[in-house]
Amino acid sequence: MLATSLLNDSIPHQDKEITLITQNDRMKLSNEASLEYKKNGTLQVNKEDVTKENPVRHKEKLNHIIVPKGKRATITFSDGTSMYINSGSHVIYPSDFDKDKREILVEGEVYLEVTKDPKRPFFVKTKDFDVKVLGTTFNVSAYKDDAIASVVLVEGKVEVDNNIQKTTIRPNEKIAIAHGESTVSIVDVNEYISWKDYIMLFAEHRAGDVFTRLSRYYGVHIECEPSIASYPVSGKLDLKSGINNSLDILTELLDIKYKTEPDGSIRIFQ
Repeated sequence: MLATSLLNDSIPHQDKEITLITQNDRMKLSNEASLEYKKNGTLQVNKEDVTKENPVRHKEKLNHIIVPKGKRATITFSDGTSMYINSGSHVIYPSDFDKDKREILVEGEVYLEVTKDPKRPFFVKTKDFDVKVLGTTFNVSAYKDDAIASVVLVEGKVEVDNNIQKTTIRPNEKIAIAHGESTVSIVDVNEYISWKDYIMLFAEHRAGDVFTRLSRYYGVHIECEPSIASYPVSGKLDLKSGINNSLDILTELLDIKYKTEPDGSIRIFQ
């Protein structure tokens, strides 16, 4: 079993570029990098062969991909499972899955489309909970700086184990985990998975939470006055249009202002 303590390894979270660390190499990758592991052990990055793994596969042979704020990446594993990795995330995974299970470690946010394989359940482990699936589509958000972690199910069925209780959720349900307690609710899944399509949807969300998500997505520090952070806000942002466009829309909706400071950070104020 992969130990979640591996997420605390000395990894360069402050790097501005995506970092892929394998047993034999450390690579810097461009934003929106696409990794694909072929069945023969070859790794392709953006459709180009990068390396061929040793045919003698070792269970302890783990890879780290660190996606800093402002960047995103995708991985297709050799079993066909696809994973979208959001900004500010760290994922640990083997070069090749075991014969009896498939297992990854996540800190941050990922969206997974898991290839069904009844003989090899797929596990997503975080510091606070584990998710077990056979074949399904879901989103996991487990940032260490967030008070609440969550799993949102799009298709299939998953079991979430927070080390106190096991909870099964079904499509269009979200399980929120905080301080060892779990709460299940029905949600619009698009609000939680649209980030992979460069869209941010939010209905009656706290403005402070929206600004936090924008800060991660664009890799820019945003400081918001506490009184503004509690404002409810609803809307849709096209994230491809850039941070200024997103801030223009939000500040108009909330009747507030923003200023870019000399150091590049952004201040939100009345």
